[in-house]
Amino acid sequence: MKKLTYALFFAIIFSYTHVAAQSAFSFIVVSDTHLGRDGSEDKNRTTLRYLLNQPNNPEAIFVVGDLTDNGYQKEYDLFKRVFTEELPDNFAKYYCLGNHDRYNDKGDKNTRFEKTLGQDLNQYVEINNYPFILISMENSSYDKCYTAPSRKFLSEKLQYASQKYPDKPIFVFFHMPVTNTVYGSYEIGGKDSWGTDGLKDICEQYPQIIAFSGHSHYPIGDERSIHQDKFTSINDGSIAYSEIETGKSEGIHPEGFNDVTEGVIVSIDNNIVSIHRHNTTQGAEIKKQWEIKPPHDGSAFIYKDRKDNKAPEFANGIEPSFDNITRNSCNLIWKQATDNDIVHHYKITISKKGEESLSPVTETVFSGFFLNAEMPQSKSWNIKGLDNKSTYDVSIFAIDSFGNESRPIKGSFTTL
Repeated sequence: MKKLTYALFFAIIFSYTHVAAQSAFSFIVVSDTHLGRDGSEDKNRTTLRYLLNQPNNPEAIFVVGDLTDNGYQKEYDLFKRVFTEELPDNFAKYYCLGNHDRYNDKGDKNTRFEKTLGQDLNQYVEINNYPFILISMENSSYDKCYTAPSRKFLSEKLQYASQKYPDKPIFVFFHMPVTNTVYGSYEIGGKDSWGTDGLKDICEQYPQIIAFSGHSHYPIGDERSIHQDKFTSINDGSIAYSEIETGKSEGIHPEGFNDVTEGVIVSIDNNIVSIHRHNTTQGAEIKKQWEIKPPHDGSAFIYKDRKDNKAPEFANGIEPSFDNITRNSCNLIWKQATDNDIVHHYKITISKKGEESLSPVTETVFSGFFLNAEMPQSKSWNIKGLDNKSTYDVSIFAIDSFGNESRPIKGSFTTL
């Protein structure tokens, strides 16, 4: 009976110790703060105040590069002032360098970053018995920004962390995403890949990695902003402004891009990692949280090889409308389609009556999904370069993030 009592006692003690080691905590991840850019100070202060007041009660913050707009001393001073004034005195702060910081803050010692912020270029820290690694860009050159020194540091710290914490995630932060992982790390519209292969082969050896990056400024409401294959990658958005892929008629800065400020809060509870996306301008969480559950060996990746075969749909009876018709232009208006996730953009084809054998003119227009709660219910596009006294047929297709295309809505108009 005494042996059984001892066994139960030690089982209870071990269970308590294990749970204590897994106590819940949260931290903030943001990037592309771009202090020094017009409007950046207000955006950063608003973001920090909002994220600090979330019920997750974050205990630390990681800023993943492009702290400054140009790497000037006055910009580092502003960054330090904003983050010192907005964050509690005992709040853990960790930073790494991005390409914009390296424009005028070069070298591997005595940098403005080190002297002003008091942090090493590359860092390994442990918080609540979880490992964190930060890797700074060595310069502003995309193809040579992570070379031998960075690779050596990352390899050594990953090996150490994986042995010390074999059952836990390893959180890694670097400004540029690994190529062909998250939204923004691969080419979409042409010459718009913001990724790098500099750390790819190292990261692919450790499925425990949850890697956070920014750089692209691509909106985090797109589900391609989480990627799992050999490891997990997260796009954490941008505080300064949003950007988007090339190849669309609106360009990379569609209407509203400068009003989008984003960041994430990561919560860990019993070794389950939850990632909450936030639009900090609107003060609202974006969509449903992402969850990464143990075991952290790659076998539980639920975001791997995701395929969404459901196409967007327009409501029954919806047709486009036309106004401000002139001799050579027309304003096209339509109500937004719906999707089981988001409508990413629209394809508009314009064909002139009597010239159906010719390829139609094609325009592509973003839905405004990156505006989240302020996404407009209707869209419009001004069609230009038309012939006078001519009739045109218009078809509009809604397309989601995974390339699924709706049935079109159609209409016609005649120029003056």
